[in-house]
Amino acid sequence: MDTTGWDFFVEFAFSPNVTRSPFSLHEAALECKIQVKATDKRDRKCAISLANLRRLVTAPVPTFFIFIEFNEMEAPQRVFLKHVDSALCSRALSRIHEAEASDKGDRLHKMTMTVRYGDTDALSEVSGAALAAALRGHIGESMAEYSERKRAHLEQAGFEEGSATVCITVEGEENIANFINATMGIESGVPVSEIVAHHKRFGKTASRPFIEEAGGVIEFVRTEPDHQGVLTISADNLRGHLSCRGLICPDTSIGGKSTI
Repeated sequence: MDTTGWDFFVEFAFSPNVTRSPFSLHEAALECKIQVKATDKRDRKCAISLANLRRLVTAPVPTFFIFIEFNEMEAPQRVFLKHVDSALCSRALSRIHEAEASDKGDRLHKMTMTVRYGDTDALSEVSGAALAAALRGHIGESMAEYSERKRAHLEQAGFEEGSATVCITVEGEENIANFINATMGIESGVPVSEIVAHHKRFGKTASRPFIEEAGGVIEFVRTEPDHQGVLTISADNLRGHLSCRGLICPDTSIGGKSTI
């Protein structure tokens, strides 16, 4: 199944804690997806296509890479288990977003990202028991809790500095004064020359705006803040021109951090 990012789908037996307690009767057995890479090299890195990484990163179940070093021997010499954790998820999503922002989203299968592994990922021995213990250690006791942590991280990742940028252009000294007054609740509608807004993630702005208006009227119907953000105002003294760049921050309900 390597075409969809994974080679093996591993299912564990139900934990004894689940089968003995009525309060955990509904808990699912542990399961995960694994992509296996074999090598004779010892540089401990591998280029993975962004298309495959996207499959592994966005899967609701735990996902892993297994790197098997043969070192030119017939039998495996060392085995490394690389967890697709929150840090790796964020790296991959950032690269994918960068590609899509550059209109290369249809070429993810031809683009790669280097995944590194090291001694901290090595199994204690080359055996199925060591692999099972390492997998359980990463996943934990509850599939539901793991999946929820992963879902929450994927929704938050890259929005730490806001989810969009908005540029509002106001021309003319009177309109500029009215705009400033409107932000304080003194004025209502203010004519604007241009409004352009782009989605933003991982500090990278999307190539296409989701709002692009040549002119209109902006109204501040409420002056109480719904979100926190940054507003930069620059004035052109020669033209009587005001540009405002706002940063829209995500809802604080998803503002926390979690680890998977």
